[in-house]
Amino acid sequence: MKRKSSKFFAALISVIVAVSVLTVTVFAADTKGLSSGLKKYLSNPENTQFDFSDTSVVDNDADWTVFVLSRCGEKDVYPEYSEYINNAVKENYASLKPSDLARITLSVKAYGLDPENIGGKDLISALKSVDYSSQIYMSSITYPLTALNFAEENISAEMLDTMLKTIIAGQQSDGGFPYCTVDMGYGISSDVDTTAMTVQALAKYYNTDERVKDSVDKALTYIKTQQFDDGSFGSVAWNSKSGESTSQVIIALCMLGIDPTGSEYSKANGNPVSALAQFVDPSTGAALDYSNQPNTLSSYQMLMALNSCERFKNGEVNIYTFEPASTPEPGSDKMSGTTSVTKTETAEATTVKTVDIPRTGSSNIILMSSAALMVLSGVIIASKKNNEEQ
Repeated sequence: MKRKSSKFFAALISVIVAVSVLTVTVFAADTKGLSSGLKKYLSNPENTQFDFSDTSVVDNDADWTVFVLSRCGEKDVYPEYSEYINNAVKENYASLKPSDLARITLSVKAYGLDPENIGGKDLISALKSVDYSSQIYMSSITYPLTALNFAEENISAEMLDTMLKTIIAGQQSDGGFPYCTVDMGYGISSDVDTTAMTVQALAKYYNTDERVKDSVDKALTYIKTQQFDDGSFGSVAWNSKSGESTSQVIIALCMLGIDPTGSEYSKANGNPVSALAQFVDPSTGAALDYSNQPNTLSSYQMLMALNSCERFKNGEVNIYTFEPASTPEPGSDKMSGTTSVTKTETAEATTVKTVDIPRTGSSNIILMSSAALMVLSGVIIASKKNNEEQ
């Protein structure tokens, strides 16, 4: 009986370990599958319907799609983008808002173009000439801050102080940030998307500026109040989950060095990363919008989130930090999760707090498996003691 009992428990442990490894591996494979499906969807002109012949407008979705595909190493998907964006900027320059200038800067820089010469216009100088103290839309400050850092531009101390002060001044009593800091007829209220994108812009300064640290900590507290039991985010008040909100939170957490699959952001039924699958149409690979329709905007935001996770777990720079021309060797300082590096501080990049992200799967799964093994170990010990006493 003793031998049979020992063999049984040994076999049971082997099965549980195998199941744990398989579950974690499947989770990682599913995440890669989501990324692959999203890239395929966004790379198909029939899906995105970008009209690069129409330069009378600047297409937000085209800019962001080119940005994320470029960050995923897919720069050749839309070769006509270069001519299009140069002509579109030339025709629409006078009407471009700070958020437009920032978005285009991010896109063209990632694509391999020079943001200081797009359509004969210097987008960097334009961003630096904005009066950020008078901006009422959060994206008109946060996007430019993110873009200037991505473009490796040196931001003057005075300008940076103004941007940070104006951003923090827009924070609401609940810790969140609103789309607009002035009541335009629909009130002023925090939302997860704006809050997460604000955290993304502030992440670089989290460890070097106490004002920023305090603001970000409050923002994260607010974000946690808008999380559902499956790990997703959205509006708890409206009982509305959102793949876009969840994606933006994931990007923000990765930029802060926080594991989005870790225990802090894991709920009873999942974590932010595992929650993304419910917002994907399996037949097209696209992310779904609020009306459950395949959507380009939802898709590029989700791909950005998954790419952020991939970069984080591999120890690479975050999605909003531009890589140098030569790829650093694994394990070098530039592969350790450092934040953006300006032209004047290449040797003094500020390092954000880092937490190792599991290379595969959810921390919940790993913890559950470990707990199961501990329980079984206890059972085996107790069984042996009983057998010995008998």
